[in-house]
Amino acid sequence: MRGKKATQTISSLYYNLSVEYVLQIMRKTTEQTALVELESERTILENEQAIIIQGIARDLVPQSKLDDVNTRIAAKQAEINAKNEEIKSIEAQAASIYSELVTINKAANFKSYFTQEEYLQLDRYLKDDAVSESSFVAQTTGSYTDEDTGKPYCRQVDWC
Repeated sequence: MRGKKATQTISSLYYNLSVEYVLQIMRKTTEQTALVELESERTILENEQAIIIQGIARDLVPQSKLDDVNTRIAAKQAEINAKNEEIKSIEAQAASIYSELVTINKAANFKSYFTQEEYLQLDRYLKDDAVSESSFVAQTTGSYTDEDTGKPYCRQVDWC
């Protein structure tokens, strides 16, 4: 009974952590999308900067416009840096949660409930690997037919 309660507790904890891990990964993806948007906005500003520089070279645009766009580029770069830091923080949280999941997996491993000697005695009676050979499941049988099994029934009722 005690083992069952411990297993339920571990299962509940593992489930909650796995949901939290997935949420962190989704959050990271969302923030990466926002980062791409910020970088594209910076690229637009850099293109504007290049046009202004050409205009200044031809004496068509005042220097104040270049100063303004440089200020906006610097502000956008600060936003990008902040978003990168936020993504790193999310990655660290996700890595921490993943580490907890690995720890729970190791603690709940079947082998962890036995000593090495006990497990060696049980091992010869256990099949611990996945069976995936082609002879495990019958590939073809003679009992299948190509006809639709619903047809005989439909002939008996009017609404088919």
